[in-house]
Amino acid sequence: MGLRADFKAVENYQFEQYPPFEQALTVLYGKQDQEASDQSVAAWQEFSTQPRDIHAFDGDHFFIFEYMQDVVAIINRAIEKSTK
Repeated sequence: MGLRADFKAVENYQFEQYPPFEQALTVLYGKQDQEASDQSVAAWQEFSTQPRDIHAFDGDHFFIFEYMQDVVAIINRAIEKSTK
């Protein structure tokens, strides 16, 4: 069901514009991910009034599995910064 549900979600998704968040964004992406160009990663800035924190990893869309500890550490740091 998981993969089928993912495809259905993508198929039915319609973007709605909202005001930017007043929270910093943490963006993680794989350098070899065909869907994550430098331009598309930089575009995340339009969704926040605060600076974004970008982390690029060697790998494709599934880089997270190879860099799990690094990803968790980055997320934990982002949470800590946002709660101060």
